[in-house]
Amino acid sequence: MKGCDYMSLQRTKGIIIRSIDYKDSSKVITLFSEKFGKIPLMAHGAKRIANTINASYETGNLVDVVMYKKTDTELMGTISQISIINQFKKIKMDLAKTAMAQYCMDFVYKNTEDYDENKAFYKVLLSFLELINDRKVSMKMKACWDYNALKLIGVEPNIWECIICGKRIDEGLWIAEEGGISCGCEHNKGFPLKKEDLQTLRLLSNKFPLDENEENRININVITAIDEMLKHHSNVPTSSLTFLNTVL
Repeated sequence: MKGCDYMSLQRTKGIIIRSIDYKDSSKVITLFSEKFGKIPLMAHGAKRIANTINASYETGNLVDVVMYKKTDTELMGTISQISIINQFKKIKMDLAKTAMAQYCMDFVYKNTEDYDENKAFYKVLLSFLELINDRKVSMKMKACWDYNALKLIGVEPNIWECIICGKRIDEGLWIAEEGGISCGCEHNKGFPLKKEDLQTLRLLSNKFPLDENEENRININVITAIDEMLKHHSNVPTSSLTFLNTVL
């Protein structure tokens, strides 16, 4: 791991955001970890029927992992021990919840680099999985995730001043490809956002997660504005998004 001697054991909590079969008996998992960010790990023997901890390697689990690397240059670590902290069972029993959680985990997978520590993003993903587990999911909830995910990958939209002239505004034209709101001083492309739309975006910027009453303030204009930002400034996980759109 970064900053660690090879062959030394390292321990971290993390969320399994991807799990794929490898050969006859093993799995390669991607762990979004508290200490090290996104890391690929080999789980030897994880597919064996007799392996009583096989359920530990399911996507979406919060786990405690002890791992090591054989050489300092090896990209993939190996799991020595693993234990489940939270399986988020309500998510796995509900198709819409499963789709929302998978979308969030795929977003993290596609928009972060291996071994790039990001404790803030880890905390948000964990908080959001807890939210999904406990509440009914909706496209409004997705918008809440999307806005905060954009912030955490460094592309939060400008929702306070005109992106062209810098004037403070409370309504205007949304130009996602240029990064946010415009007063219309230079051109009139984009689509209009009203005062209440910008107020909701500013709420999303300042608070996470929203309670259910606050979440209900998110309307189609806000959802569209965030979706346009995603399209222009992030790697959207299209397969899981299609799945999510199908079940919501």
